[in-house]
Order: sequence, then structure tokens, then C-alpha cells
Amino acid sequence: MTLELNGPGSPGPLPSVKKAMWVWPWDMVLHLSSDFPGVEADLFAWAHRTNKQILTIVNRVGDNGSYFVLKGDPWKVDRALDTTNSRCPTPVIEAGKAMLQMQPGQTLKLMSNRRAAMNEVTTWVKSTRY
Repeated sequence: MTLELNGPGSPGPLPSVKKAMWVWPWDMVLHLSSDFPGVEADLFAWAHRTNKQILTIVNRVGDNGSYFVLKGDPWKVDRALDTTNSRCPTPVIEAGKAMLQMQPGQTLKLMSNRRAAMNEVTTWVKSTRY
């Protein structure tokens, strides 16, 4: 699907992108074309928060850009674990339990909205050599 959103006023193309991708299945790719100032920074920030991936940027001239956005992960995830709103050390504890049930080579995706969780998980991964 292609969205051409050239010239929209504030808040820019993001609400239209969100609405279009909300109903899509995982692994779908959206082609967005926009000349809205700051669209690239907004798009990357939104993608980071919502599990979308910016696959490529083409034809960028000034504020004009063409972006390909993937809904979901670019890699295979064998198990997803959502620890959103869980306080530390819960994400590490739950990840440890999940890893015990997984085979070598499988991928665990751990989701958390707690800043401390990233540091805790990084330390845990280094210490356990997962």
C-alpha cells in the first residue's frame, strides 16, 4: 500500500500512517511519500515506540522523502514476552523462565516500557551468556 501525504498541515502524516497500519496484519509494508517538515524524525520515533521498522528511505531531497515501513519485526521471533508496565526485576525473571523453555537458536522478543529494564536485561544477558 502507498500513502502519498504531501502538503498536509500539522500534525503531519503520522495520524494517517497510524490509522492505515492499525488494521494491517503483521509483516505488511507501507510505502509513505511525504514532504512534511520533520516527517523522518517523527516517523523514526513513532516506529521505535510501536514495533514498526523503517526498512529504507529513498528519494530524499530536503523534506521530501519516501519511506518503507514494516509492521512487525524484520527477523523471526519464536516467542514474544510482553512485560509492559512490569517493574524490575520482573522482565529479567520472566525472560529467564521463558529462555529455559526455549531451544538453542530460538529468539525471544522481550517488550518493556521501563527504562531500567534495558540495563537489567543487558546485564543479565552478559552474565548468563544468552
